[in-house]
Amino acid sequence: MLLQLTGLCMHLQFSVWTEKTQIVHS
Repeated sequence: MLLQLTGLCMHLQFSVWTEKTQIVHS
């Protein structure tokens, strides 16, 4: 369960990070 939560948090952070970088590069 804890591992799933950690993976979810990492996925959300990665999604936000990619969105930020796309906005900066665009």
